[in-house]
Amino acid sequence: VDKLNLLQPQFVISVGDLIDGKTHDTTLIDQQWRDFTGKVNLLSMPFFYVPGNHDIGNADMEMEWKKRFGNPYYYFVYKNVLFLCVNTQDGGVSGVKDEQIKYFQKVIADNMNVRWTFIFMHRPVWQGKDQKEEGYEKIESALKGRNYTLFSGHHHTYLNLVKNGQKHFVLGTTGGGIELRGEKFGEYDHVTMVSLNPNSSPKIVNLKLDGIIKEDVVNEKTFPVTQTLINEDWI
Repeated sequence: VDKLNLLQPQFVISVGDLIDGKTHDTTLIDQQWRDFTGKVNLLSMPFFYVPGNHDIGNADMEMEWKKRFGNPYYYFVYKNVLFLCVNTQDGGVSGVKDEQIKYFQKVIADNMNVRWTFIFMHRPVWQGKDQKEEGYEKIESALKGRNYTLFSGHHHTYLNLVKNGQKHFVLGTTGGGIELRGEKFGEYDHVTMVSLNPNSSPKIVNLKLDGIIKEDVVNEKTFPVTQTLINEDWI
């Protein structure tokens, strides 16, 4: 949160798994969401929620999500760019159901003239198994002929592929469990910065959390100590 505030993006979007979840205990669910939202409220820019399998692991957790945040799938338009936030835990189970599919098919049809489309989801159902994408393939079909970029998560290891001529990402962790063997393994804590200038495709860069450093990392209080150590004046 502190480092996002240093970067000052227009807004922040997650790809899910914000709490540990995995429970029907409403008291525990409430405590976990209070902990998380307390941290997110420290952001100086808007935060957009996308549910993961830990956030909506069952029907009770989906009900709690709706009570706190509204519909777990939605869209918005910002500067003539369409943002689709897909719920891959529809009804508290894996997949994208018909009601959600129809919702996004209409949204896409109603926003034909946007300059770019971004899709966000937790589980990378776009990868599919046996050509089945758990319902997302019907949304994907509606996107045919337009420029878009898709971001997903879930696997904790980073991956970038091109599908249908469009970039698809599985993002890594931002503090989640992983061995952190480095960027060549796709195992590193990061945020992904996306910029979209007029008449161009998105510019995407991954910023490692330990590479984002505040301006006063060395200051008038710490400088005498570090200089003493560097100059070995203490010997």
